Amino acid sequence: MGWEYPLHYGTIRISKINLGVIMKLTVLGAGSAFSMIQYQSNFLLDFDGYKMLFDCGSDIRWAMHDVKLGVNDIDGIYISHLHADHIGGLEWVALNRFFNKSLPKVDLYISEYLVDDLWSDCLKGGLSTYQGAVLGLNDYFNVIVIPENGTIPLHKIVGLDHDYLGWDLTPVQTVHVMSGYKIMPSFGILLNRNKEIKDKVNTLYITADTQYSPY
Repeated sequence: MGWEYPLHYGTIRISKINLGVIMKLTVLGAGSAFSMIQYQSNFLLDFDGYKMLFDCGSDIRWAMHDVKLGVNDIDGIYISHLHADHIGGLEWVALNRFFNKSLPKVDLYISEYLVDDLWSDCLKGGLSTYQGAVLGLNDYFNVIVIPENGTIPLHKIVGLDHDYLGWDLTPVQTVHVMSGYKIMPSFGILLNRNKEIKDKVNTLYITADTQYSPY
């Protein structure tokens, strides 16, 4: 396992972990929601060319630009929860890709618990009205709703007959905010390789935003 530390104005901001030959994780941002230097907490998972964002915050366009990537390089997005530092860049992705008919829709992976609120509470105001039509979330994204306790074999999403790079994606629900009468959950991801490879990372867990919970 190797680490790489590109410098950004003297600040270590981006790190890459080599997880074998078929998957790479890039930390696009490691700051808070209000960070002016290290960007918001967003990641890029590269499954041998299939590039999936883990969350898509408000400053994602600049974070991606710093690693020489743009909106046309995104194949999928996983959303953990509905705070702006994790979804604020979705409108940028949606509109850019909607008007670029040469590329397919971006795959949007999201828990069934979040999908309705993502549209009605977060994106509808900016994306529903279009000249001559009223649009919905499915007009902009290939929406992949993950059921409770569900697991997504990535090869089925990409449309291959074999196990796509051997990885399965499972959301893991945690408590992010407790308002006093309602829990705001966050859904981290557990990535498991179908077939273990000796001396390589076979399991990866990304928590997303969560409260400390030892149990």
